[in-house]
Amino acid sequence: MNNQIQTKNELDNKFLAVFDKEVEKIEKGNIRNLTKFYNKNYDQGISNFLEYNTTRYESLFTNRDLEAEYQKMYISIGNHIAKWYFKIFKKYQTKNDFGPYETEWEKSFANYGGQVAATNVTLVGGTAKQTLIKLTQQLMKDPEFMQLGNEAKARILKQKFNRYSKYQANRLVRTESTRAANFAVEKSAKTLFSENDLSKRWLAVMDGKERIWHRAANGQTVRMTESFQVGGESMKRPGEGSARNVINCRCRIIPIPDPNAIPVTELDELGVGLGQSRIQDFSLGNLGRTVTEVVETIAARNVIDKISQKELMRPDNWDNFAKGSVINDDYLELLNSVPTLRRGKGAFYRSSENLINISNSYKGKMLEKVLAHEFGHAIHYQNGWIIDRYLYYSNGVLVSSKGRFVHPIIKKLIDKQGKIFGNNLRGAARTKLTNEWKRKYFKAFYGKYLPSDEYKIYTDYLKYKLKVKKKFPKLSDDEFESYYTAMTDYIGGLTKGRIGQGHASSYMAKGVTAEMELFAHMVENKFVGNPVFKKLHPKIYKESIEALDALIKLLKP
Repeated sequence: MNNQIQTKNELDNKFLAVFDKEVEKIEKGNIRNLTKFYNKNYDQGISNFLEYNTTRYESLFTNRDLEAEYQKMYISIGNHIAKWYFKIFKKYQTKNDFGPYETEWEKSFANYGGQVAATNVTLVGGTAKQTLIKLTQQLMKDPEFMQLGNEAKARILKQKFNRYSKYQANRLVRTESTRAANFAVEKSAKTLFSENDLSKRWLAVMDGKERIWHRAANGQTVRMTESFQVGGESMKRPGEGSARNVINCRCRIIPIPDPNAIPVTELDELGVGLGQSRIQDFSLGNLGRTVTEVVETIAARNVIDKISQKELMRPDNWDNFAKGSVINDDYLELLNSVPTLRRGKGAFYRSSENLINISNSYKGKMLEKVLAHEFGHAIHYQNGWIIDRYLYYSNGVLVSSKGRFVHPIIKKLIDKQGKIFGNNLRGAARTKLTNEWKRKYFKAFYGKYLPSDEYKIYTDYLKYKLKVKKKFPKLSDDEFESYYTAMTDYIGGLTKGRIGQGHASSYMAKGVTAEMELFAHMVENKFVGNPVFKKLHPKIYKESIEALDALIKLLKP
């Protein structure tokens, strides 16, 4: 057997490793440059604050300046990756000169970066300004800080904003580098060959943290003029598409010339030396063997610790809401856009405004549960785990959903647990099992009359619930009711409202609302806990937390 033969997966992994190393290399310089840009604007805001007692944020982080930074970043990343791919073919070249291409490449990368900036800069700048306002306002309320001299104030402010500058620069560069690098490698390939002589292959980082549907797309090969099919969406390349395919995506493409591909005419005229002759010995194997570097572990992509992310995602008025209550707020680190938190009637999350409304009536443990539940809705929207047809915020951007989506991990959980409650049954068998469960978890009943057969089930439910209540003597009536209802609402999420209580059946039957409510209770289970749920259905309870952990793992670089 010839030990020199490499399989497609070996070649793919080798190409991916070196590609990722090149992206990481060019990211570092762009992070430094963008950090300087953030520092410059923050320093001006600090100077304004100390001199005029206001940051004059309107003149900072302007759209024009941010567009220029986007274009510089795209040119930098684009040129580096385009040259790298070009060098892969150096064995076929008599001259290695990028000069004839750089002007065209820079125009293309600047134009592409400008197009991306046009949709992003307002919110990127808004986030930076919000950070500036938030921090200075907090310090203005600190009497010890206000008693300091300007020199000491400036030192404290710069120390704090330097941290935010580094974080925001990292987040922006790492978000855009996937899009820019894949665009650039495709551009470089089209410089060398006609797009009619090219295919492209989707490569996913297979480390257990990738999206399931990106793992399924790994190795998918299409013609250069065609689109990949990824999770039901057509995509030209990784980094483009809807939020559920773009956020935290680390996938790459590999452009592959056809065997005997004809280089474009201009190469001979520019002295590259390929001319019109076909590359007789070209193959994917040759391409793989030209990539000789072996890299160690793919670099960690998030350099900011959990605490930093959690604090950045904390609403300004959080402490006012939590006053007097002990709250586990670790779920804040799962957000990527800070929601607006307000007091009002009821409790809900409005995705189109990234708004969480909480009633004044919730206190203590009940407040902790409700906060976890509503922030849970923000989390599944912002990470693209469950979305509907409506607008929602993600990474500070207002996104228009193209359709409903439920992450496969959640689908798998519902399919498995739903069988316990008869989701897989039909007809009389389903009705019989449904009635058995309703004797424990009857739908919320507020009317005066029930049919006699339903009334008997309802009275059995009341007796069962009272029996269960005696097992939790340390819980107040309100606490028990809240935990019990949360558990049964989770079951309502599994059964589209057929069994359980909390939300009406008509609500649970709409679109993916049942899945959304189930997920919000998963967040409650993990970050707050539910002793009633854990005791009555320990396996279901444990699986709900394990499924959420699996989703959270996808966010870790």
